[in-house]
Amino acid sequence: MEHLPPDKKAIVCSRSFGRSVESLDFLREAMTTFVSRAAEKMRKQKSAAKFISVFLRTNPFKDTAQYHNGVQATLPFPTDITHELLFYALKGLEQIYKDGFLYQKVGVMLSGFVPQANTQMTLFDKSDRSKLDRLMKTIDKINMEYGSESIFYAAAGTKKTWKMKREIKSPHYTTKWSELLEVKAGLHLPQQQTLPWDY
Repeated sequence: MEHLPPDKKAIVCSRSFGRSVESLDFLREAMTTFVSRAAEKMRKQKSAAKFISVFLRTNPFKDTAQYHNGVQATLPFPTDITHELLFYALKGLEQIYKDGFLYQKVGVMLSGFVPQANTQMTLFDKSDRSKLDRLMKTIDKINMEYGSESIFYAAAGTKKTWKMKREIKSPHYTTKWSELLEVKAGLHLPQQQTLPWDY
């Protein structure tokens, strides 16, 4: 019996767009959003990634020009810092992007996890790692207390017209008070009956 689920060996974050996307700028916004979410999930299990993969594809069910591609990068050292992951993710996206296609989906996968506390830096890393760790913890805490994306990277955009359509999404029965199921019940007592014998 497992009291806690085992840590994930890879984390994928991807969504289909609400409409087809051709612009590289919109794809960058979506990629930034997905990398941020994946990094937050990874930090939650106290892991750091050695590999990052990005992918994109058109809609295979539409009669339009088709294209799909992906690329993986090996990071200089395992990291859980969002903007470091973003650098490689956006670089990879630009590498596989082709103009003239209508894209339906883009995504990122983080893998090659090592324990967060056991990450080994390179000799050329001049970043203040403790300061970056505190920054990530602060952002995660604020987003947990005040709602997802209360704080987000500007590269993720503000309008997000590419987002998945949510008109027919399932209600958040277990996570939102405003969408909690309501059950109305009345107390119905059985009618008094006359017994066929006397005591």
